[in-house]
Amino acid sequence: MPAQGRAAVGRPRRRRLRHLPAAQLAPGPDDGPGAGRRHRRADPRRARPGRSPLGPHRRGRRARARPRAAGHRRGRRAAVGPDRVGCDEPGGRERAEPGRRARRPARRRRGGHVSEERTVRTACPYCGVGCGLKATVAGGRLLRVEGDEDHPVNRGRTCAKPVALPSAVHARDRATVPQRRDVPDGPWRDVSWDEGIDWAAGRLRSIVEEHGPEAVAFYVSGQLMTEDYYVVNKLAKGFIGTNSVDSNSRLCMSSAVAGYKATFGSDGPLPSYDDLDESDCILLLGSNTAACHPIVWSRIKAAQARADRPCQVIVVDPRRTVTAQAADLHLPVLPGGDVPLVLGMLHAIVRDGLTDERYLADHTEGWDELRAQVDEWPVERAAAASGVDAALIEDAARRFATAGAAMTCWTMGANQSTAGTDKNRALHALCLATGQLGRPGAGPLSLTGQPNAMGGREVGGLANLLPGYRNAASPEDREAVNTFWRLPPTAAGVSERPGLVATDLVDALHDGTVKAVWIMATNPAVSLPDSAKVHEALRRAELVVVQDAYHPTETTAFADLVLPAAAWPEKAGTTTSSERRVTLMRKAIDPPGEALPDWRILARLAAALGWEDAFSWPDAAAVHAEFVSLTAGRVCDQTGITHGRLGRDGSVRWPFTTADAERADRLRRRAALTDDLPPEVLRADAEAPERAHH
Repeated sequence: MPAQGRAAVGRPRRRRLRHLPAAQLAPGPDDGPGAGRRHRRADPRRARPGRSPLGPHRRGRRARARPRAAGHRRGRRAAVGPDRVGCDEPGGRERAEPGRRARRPARRRRGGHVSEERTVRTACPYCGVGCGLKATVAGGRLLRVEGDEDHPVNRGRTCAKPVALPSAVHARDRATVPQRRDVPDGPWRDVSWDEGIDWAAGRLRSIVEEHGPEAVAFYVSGQLMTEDYYVVNKLAKGFIGTNSVDSNSRLCMSSAVAGYKATFGSDGPLPSYDDLDESDCILLLGSNTAACHPIVWSRIKAAQARADRPCQVIVVDPRRTVTAQAADLHLPVLPGGDVPLVLGMLHAIVRDGLTDERYLADHTEGWDELRAQVDEWPVERAAAASGVDAALIEDAARRFATAGAAMTCWTMGANQSTAGTDKNRALHALCLATGQLGRPGAGPLSLTGQPNAMGGREVGGLANLLPGYRNAASPEDREAVNTFWRLPPTAAGVSERPGLVATDLVDALHDGTVKAVWIMATNPAVSLPDSAKVHEALRRAELVVVQDAYHPTETTAFADLVLPAAAWPEKAGTTTSSERRVTLMRKAIDPPGEALPDWRILARLAAALGWEDAFSWPDAAAVHAEFVSLTAGRVCDQTGITHGRLGRDGSVRWPFTTADAERADRLRRRAALTDDLPPEVLRADAEAPERAHH
C-alpha cells in the first residue's frame, strides 16, 4: 500500500496516570534506621511485576501497555570483565571498597541453583547529573541499585528514580526479537536479525538511489551512549551522506548550546559541581532543582548551610516551588520576564559601579554594545516587564555582584522558550560583567536534562555538528572528518547540505521530502510537539524503523520494522554529564532475547549496506577509542580517556589529553613505590586539567 494510502493507526489506549513523586533523595549511606520508610513509594520490591513505582516513563509510554519506570530506556551497563574493562560480556567481581572489609557475596537461589550476588559500578541513566551507582545482580537479573560512595558527584546518595530501575529493566514489554510487518497496520511477525537488517538496508538503498541521501533521516536520543551516538553519526553523515541526524536533546538543550557557542565560542560548560561547594552566591533560573536535580540541590543546600561562609541562594521562578521556598531570595518573575529581569540586575550593577572593569577589558569583547542595551533597562522598567519588585531586583544584583564567587544555574525553564538563547546569554553576561568566571565557585553552569545530551553533542549528535565539536557547515571540518574516516569510493562523505533539525524533520516527513526515518531510543509520537502532525508525518513515510528497548510504544505503532535494543545494564559504554564528566557504564547482565547494543545494530546495517570493514569494532571500547581520536586538539580533547582507564580510576572530566593521562600514570607509579599518595590526591592530580580549563 502506498505510504499516503495507509490506514489510520488505531489510537493508543489512554492510561490513567498515577501520581509521579518528585525526585527526592533516597536513603543515603549516612541515613539512620527507618530512613527507607520515607521512600516506600519508590521501593521496587513493593512494585507489581513489570510496573514502576514511579509511574509512566521516558522511553515512551506504550500503546496498549502498562506504565514503565520513569525516564528510562536504554542506557548504561555495568560489569567489569576480568581482563578488558568495558567489554560487552558481563563478568568479574568488584573489589572491596576502599576502607571496607570485603563481604562474602550473598547467594540467591533461582531455577534450582544458587547464584552469587555481585556488585557492579556504573552510573545513573536518568538525568544529566551523572551520579555513580552500584548495581547488584544475580542469576542474570538486576536486584537493586544504590548510590556509589566513591563517585565524586553523589558520594553515595541517590534520588528516588534509580531505585526503581530493576522493574524497568525487567518489564514484561521489553522488545526481544526483530519484528516486521508487510502493511502499515498489519500483524507483526518475528524475523531474524539478518532478514530484518537486509530488508531495511534494501529499502534504504532504493530510497537513496531514487531520491538522494537527503531523503533519509535518523532521529536519536540523549539516552544513547556516546558509542551509539558516534556510530549513527559516522554511518549517516560519512557513509550514507545525510546530515539529518538530530536528537530529542534538540528540544531541551539547543538553546544552551547556542548560548554557550555565542558567548564562549564552544559548547561546554566551564564550571563543575565542585564549584557549587565553593560558591558564595548561586542564582537559579528556570530550575526547580530540589525536585528535578536533587543531588545537585543537596550540594547547594550544603553550601547554603556552611557555618563560616553561607552561600546565598537566589531563585528566579514564577511559582513558589520547593526550591524557591528554601531560597534566601525568591524573585517571582512573570512568564517571559526573565531577560528583562537580568537586564535590570545588570543595570543596577553598572549604575552602582559593581562591574569588574579590568576583567571586562582583558577578557571580553562587545561590552560597550551590551552596556548600551543595559542602559535602556533601568530597574523600574525591568520591574514592570518582569513583575518583580524593583527592591528585589536591586537586592539580587547587589548579592550577586558583591559575592566572593557567584554562579548562575539554569535548565529547561530557561531553555525551552522562544527566547531561550537570549536567556542563556543574559545569564552568561551577568557572570562576565562581574568577573565571576575562571575561578573556584564562579561561572555559568547549565544543568542538562538527559544522561548523555553532552556526549551526543561531542560526537556530532545534532544535524549541524560533527565529532569533536566540529561544524558540519565548515569545509575544513568536513574534510578533516572525511579524511579521518578513510571513506571508500562507495561512501558519500559528509554533505555540504544542512541537515534537518527535529521539528523540521517532522515537516519534511509530512510533505514527503524525507521518505525514511530511523528512530532510536525515543518516543517522538508523544514527546515531539504537535503530536497529531507527528502521527500523520510517520504515517506518510515510506519507511519507519524503530530501534528501542520496549515494544509496543506509541511510536512503534507507526513502524514497519522494530529492532530490539539493549537497555541500561545490558551493554557497555560511556556518558558525559552536565559538568563534562565521562563515566563508564559497565555491562552487568545480558539483554533479553535477541536484543543487541545500539551500536552493534547500526554496525550490522552498515555491513548490509556494503561498509563492513569501517564498522567492524570488536567491542564498545574500540568504538570509544576511535571517537576520542577525533577529539585530539579540540576543546573537548578526550584522547587520554579509555574504557580501561575509566574502569580502573573512575570518572574523568574533560579536557583530558594523552599528556594528562601520562602525568596521572606517573603519579600512580610514584604512589605505588612510596605508598604516600592517598586516592583523593591522585584524583585531584588526575583532574588538574579542570583548573586549566577554567
